[in-house]
Formats: sequence, C-alpha cells, structure tokens
Amino acid sequence: MGLKPCFQVVANGSDISQTIFRLFESISITDKTGIESDTFEISLIDDPAQPIAMPARGAELQISMGYDDVLQPMGMFVVDEIELSGPPEKMIIRGHAAVQVESNEGKTSLQSQKNRTWPKDTTISAAVMKIASEHNLTYMISDTLKNVKLPQLAQSDESDLSFLMRLAKRYDAICKPANGKLLFVKRGEIKLDTIELTRYQVGRWSMTRSSRDSTGTVIAYWHEKAKAKKHEIKLGDGEPVRRLRHHYPDEKSAQAAAQAALDESKRNEDKLSLELPGDPTFSAESPLALSGFRDGIDGEWIIDSVTHTINKSIGFSASIEGVKDISE
Repeated sequence: MGLKPCFQVVANGSDISQTIFRLFESISITDKTGIESDTFEISLIDDPAQPIAMPARGAELQISMGYDDVLQPMGMFVVDEIELSGPPEKMIIRGHAAVQVESNEGKTSLQSQKNRTWPKDTTISAAVMKIASEHNLTYMISDTLKNVKLPQLAQSDESDLSFLMRLAKRYDAICKPANGKLLFVKRGEIKLDTIELTRYQVGRWSMTRSSRDSTGTVIAYWHEKAKAKKHEIKLGDGEPVRRLRHHYPDEKSAQAAAQAALDESKRNEDKLSLELPGDPTFSAESPLALSGFRDGIDGEWIIDSVTHTINKSIGFSASIEGVKDISE
C-alpha cells in the first residue's frame, strides 16, 4: 500500500478530478449490502467571491480511489442531492448508485411509483429482467433465485426499487443498482477474496451480541392448488417461533422464504464495527477473517457495509460494519 491517497472523479465522461482536488474537504463512498444502495458524498470549500457552479442533478460520476496514483474503480453514481451551508461556505454533493433521477445517459428512475399486478407463478428472474429492461439497465440474478415462483403480488403506488427491496428481504437477497447493473443475488453467493485482519491492523473495534430479535424456529406455508391443501415448512429449532404471514405457491418458494428469515436472524445476532486505514479493495459482502482480538471476535465475518473516506487533513480511512458468517 502506498503513502499518498488519491482519487479520480469523471463526470459524464469528463475528468473533473483537479477541480475537485483544489476545493475538496473530503470524498467518501459507502458500499452496502442488503436493501440499501451504495452512496457517495463530496464536501467542497465554497468561495463566496467565486461560488462553485451548481452541479446538474442526474450527472453520472465514475469515482475511483487509491494510493500513489494507483486507482481502484469504486462505481458509477448519479448526483441527486446538493447541500449549501455557511459560514464557512460549503457545498456537499451526494448521490446514489441507484438511479434516483433520470441520468444524462438515459437510465430512468427506479423511484417512480407504479400500479400493476405481478401474476401468480411469475419467477424472480422474469420480474427482475422486466424491471431492468424498463430502466435501461443490465442485470445479474443468482442461479438459486432465478426460478423461484412468486405468489400474486400487487405493486400499488410503489416504486420498482421498493418492490424489488420487498422481494430481496423475503428471500434474503442483495438487491441494488451498481455500475449501471441491477443486482439481485443471494447473500453469500458473490464470491470475493477473504480479507484477513489482525488486531494490530485495526485502529478501533467493537462487537455487540444481542438475542433481542433472534428467531429459533421459522414456519412458512404453501398452498397445493390441485388438492386445495395447505402445507407447512418448519426450519430451525426452539423458541421463539416466527410464522411467515405470506402463503407461497409451492414448496420450493416456501422453503426459500423460511431459510431466508432464519439466516437473517442468525446473521444479525452479532454486529462488528472496525475503523482502520483505507483500502479501496474492501467491499460489502467480502469475507472477513479476524485474528488476535479475543474469543467472540476472532473468526469469520461478512462485511455488511464499508465507508471509504479520503479527508484532506486526515488521509484515507475505512469504517467497516460486519455480521457473522453463517455459511459454515
């Protein structure tokens, strides 16, 4: 790893890095898993005598970070919020990897509300492909989720993004737009290199263990139409018991939903926080192997979110939030 933090910002194809560098206080990228989109924030020092021109909402920014001019692409983002404050005068530019507003490259908003009904037995693959094509996005779908059939679902005054997030939560998937692609993948199925960290590589750390929202047993129901019969799927053991409200069209869908609910509960019992020097290769969903800390912390984790920040006065830092790896 080098010594001098660096970054590059390309706006709609034009490199504006030098302009940003002269004015910036900090630039940060937050890479998240789960149901939240990746975000960026650039804080600039504004000159009241020569104010910074207001950036266009919908501008597409390609942002890279690294050390000593060795850059790692961090993704494509769309500007959707600008904050002005003072004194001292500042401009903060924010945006999402999700397409919040129509971009200059023709990608349309996933936040516009719609009314439609998804017929019973529509597969996850068919739903994701249709929404991606409507918004001029490519897509990636886990093989284990492609053929899962959905019950009849109503999208009533609900955005496509909200609808997909609802499905992702039900099936323990990651759903987010990233780099112009719509991802809908089962958690743990994105294969990334394991990041190994010792206690002495980390500035500050904490771990919280809570059983407040844990689940012992999950029960899901599916309906066999030909026999007009309701069946039960039970996963896990002990109390408390959680019964899923939705009835599923087949055994496979009910099994997937029950497993997703149980996995989410187990994963969220332990929460990890780390602060350490920046490394642009850290990314959400990466396996994390910790050693040299203590019992309860050493072992296998999954990065749930990571915030990369280059600050003009402090340098390059990373803040990691992690959950327990339950894949073993």
